[in-house]
Amino acid sequence: MGESGVLVGVAALVIREGRCLLVRRGKAPNAGRWALPGGRLRHGESLAEGALRELREETGVEADALGVAEISEVRAASHHYVLITQACRWRRGEGVAADDASALGWFALGELDALGEALLPAVRSLVERRLAAAVEEGVWSSHQECR
Repeated sequence: MGESGVLVGVAALVIREGRCLLVRRGKAPNAGRWALPGGRLRHGESLAEGALRELREETGVEADALGVAEISEVRAASHHYVLITQACRWRRGEGVAADDASALGWFALGELDALGEALLPAVRSLVERRLAAAVEEGVWSSHQECR
């Protein structure tokens, strides 16, 4: 592991009408894999600001941040980062892959299996939990997602 320190990453978990927005990464370390829109937190940004900026840059989708959905840590030989995922409420935009996203899609719970190994396991786990809760409750509210 390099001596450059731990990076802070942010991601946006956007669910709309029972479907979650995912992007296919266009660059390393996860090129070709499906993940949540996200990237590095910039100096001076809040977690919510960073997640919403990455969402706009990678997809053009506009959303409101509801709060932290999950915090995870990734440690590998080449990189070490802490990823803070924000639950977000969709406002507008269908989305267009841009920046370092090579593709995007809105996926229902039953469609995740079709992505196979291309869907990052940690993302699969989080998305399955959140989509199942959203479908069960019939809503995607700040109360539900910020517990």
